[in-house]
Amino acid sequence: LGDTRYKEYVATRRPEFRRSHPSEKDQSFPEGANPLAVCAAIVTSDAKILVERRRGLDVYPGCYHVIGGFFERDKDDGMSPNPAKAIQREVWEETGLRLARSRFTCLGLVYDLATPHPELCFTAAVDSTFAEVSRRRGTDGEVQHLEFVEASPESLRAFILANHGNLSATGEPCLLLYGKRRFGSIWFDSLLADI
Repeated sequence: LGDTRYKEYVATRRPEFRRSHPSEKDQSFPEGANPLAVCAAIVTSDAKILVERRRGLDVYPGCYHVIGGFFERDKDDGMSPNPAKAIQREVWEETGLRLARSRFTCLGLVYDLATPHPELCFTAAVDSTFAEVSRRRGTDGEVQHLEFVEASPESLRAFILANHGNLSATGEPCLLLYGKRRFGSIWFDSLLADI
């Protein structure tokens, strides 16, 4: 085992900070590192899972993703990072939905090797239909196009198989973890065997 490094967890994505604090010793992540992120498989009252096409962002532009994003220190921290506050903020910013804490569950933690960062995956139910959600607008303009996947074992499986490689590296695992929780280990294991 080598030395443990925490740079991926404690570094910043802000270019102005990186420019003013260069590191000569460790250039393995010269572009900086990404902090903890959150994402959620949001299920509408008419059993549709929200998926988004991402705008030209710095992470997976044009790919499908579930609702989510990175922690923002000035909005999510307080005395310590607050994943619940972060996912509520991201859902609000991207969809205009207010998410009650009693309506979401953490599915697990995944790690994106391409843009090194861990991401907490959640699922949440909302009282709005997809049509109602699609008429709302988020506050940050990140969502290029909001779409849905039927929250059935067949539809979710077909969507993941058809879009494998066009789903973000954390969005796909979030959908897989949602499916495992909702449809069971047999569904999950069968789908993993086909990917």
